[in-house]
Amino acid sequence: MKKISSCYEFALHWLVVGLSIMILGLLWLGSLFQTVYVDMNEYSWFHHDSVILHMGILCLLGLLCFVWKPIAKLEKYKKIIWIFVLTLYAVLLVAFVLYLHIPVRADQLYVINAAVAMRNGDFSAFQPGGYIQMYQNQIGMTYFAYILTFIPVSMYTLFRLVNCIAILGTVYCFYVLGNLLFEEKKKRYIYGYALMAFLPVFLYVTFLYGNSIAMACSLVGVCSVLKYIKSRKWLYGILAMVALAFSLTAKQNFLIQIIAVVLLLIWDMCKKKSIKTIGVLLGILVSCFLLNTAVECRLQAITGVKLQPGMPAIAWVTMGTQEGYMAAGWYNNYSKETFEKNHYDAAATKKVAKEDLKERLQELLHRPGYTVKFYYKKVASQWLNPSFEGIWINDLSKHEKEHPEYKERTRHFPKWLNQALREPGNPVIVQFLNVYQSLVYLGCILWLLLKGRKAELPTLLGMIIFLGGFFFHILWEGKCQYVLPYYIILLPYAIQGYIVWKNWSKHIIEEKKGRNAS
Repeated sequence: MKKISSCYEFALHWLVVGLSIMILGLLWLGSLFQTVYVDMNEYSWFHHDSVILHMGILCLLGLLCFVWKPIAKLEKYKKIIWIFVLTLYAVLLVAFVLYLHIPVRADQLYVINAAVAMRNGDFSAFQPGGYIQMYQNQIGMTYFAYILTFIPVSMYTLFRLVNCIAILGTVYCFYVLGNLLFEEKKKRYIYGYALMAFLPVFLYVTFLYGNSIAMACSLVGVCSVLKYIKSRKWLYGILAMVALAFSLTAKQNFLIQIIAVVLLLIWDMCKKKSIKTIGVLLGILVSCFLLNTAVECRLQAITGVKLQPGMPAIAWVTMGTQEGYMAAGWYNNYSKETFEKNHYDAAATKKVAKEDLKERLQELLHRPGYTVKFYYKKVASQWLNPSFEGIWINDLSKHEKEHPEYKERTRHFPKWLNQALREPGNPVIVQFLNVYQSLVYLGCILWLLLKGRKAELPTLLGMIIFLGGFFFHILWEGKCQYVLPYYIILLPYAIQGYIVWKNWSKHIIEEKKGRNAS
């Protein structure tokens, strides 16, 4: 067992480190030369970037690392400052929700309409051809919205206030992650500040699609698993089971985080030979299955409709290999149209999608130049968009077009807000996010090169999650809002990368001075 554990650890460790360095290196280089934005209609546009700007900011950051020192007086009050900033952030989140009253559109609206209709005894969304029958990944959010219909408050506002709590929970998890991943008690506040500085997470507060809720639950689960490995307490194992189950029910894409956690627990089980770890591992798998099944059964009991199989996963994989009108590999109606053409028969749709995928893969295989360009565009459209569609979600122009009455409200918004919430957004904010993105990718590379090679697997959990998200969305339908959770998990590594680089550089300089002095 010990030999198997060592081989598993060695293989997984170097696979994660090697692939992460290679992929992040390519993303960093791409971020120096190109930036991608989406317009009002969610079409991706590629723009040349300024390498000089990125390198200039990098040099300035390097200089600040050596020149800037925390003020001793402020250091004494760091906890008070943290509570003040977190409170201010919470107030701004709530104010943003209550002031904007952004209309709800597209899939968010379909989910909410299905929940409201269900409350009123209309179950057509669950019948063949209905939205929920086709998109069964939305079951969790539909049931959550259905519960909200019983509370006599505006559902949009209530849902968004839940998002506020979820985003604050995400920020707190980042505060905790610093100590869990790197044993950084003194500097752990910086991880929370870094996430608060990343505007897209804030902007997702208006998005009624489960993203913020699932992200918070998954991070609670990740933190709990790391705490369990350190303490061996059942409490953290149980918390991980509950949190990860809720994240999967909210958004099924968060299965990637669960797979990463399972890989880590398998390592722990082999290394520590712990029966308790087997219990936690099985508990996570069982709780995820039971919660999803319970929600599905509850919806069937309410509606009296036994859900027929929805669109098969292979249809989304096939669509992910095709050209899209928004970007390469993005949504192009293929899955829906194929399902409709086959009269909502999942088995027939699966057969057609398999044939179409086989044909498309043969085309890609015989056109290597085109294939490289296609996948570059697909990856870049997701990972080189610095706002990750945070601005697009709130785009006032789109909402004014679809809801003309909303234009009367936006007329009274301040000029800076009107500019900031129209794609591509305020130039200063967009450039900040653009530079922020390249610094995140570079910081991760520094950490992997200087520390990652010697790190234990628990410390690499975030990188495993990142790789899972990266490869999944090469295969699956692409969209930059989908990869946001895998991008933000990189932030702690990026911050630690600059800390490690600063310490390494100082050590090299001191060594050189010592040799010169002797």
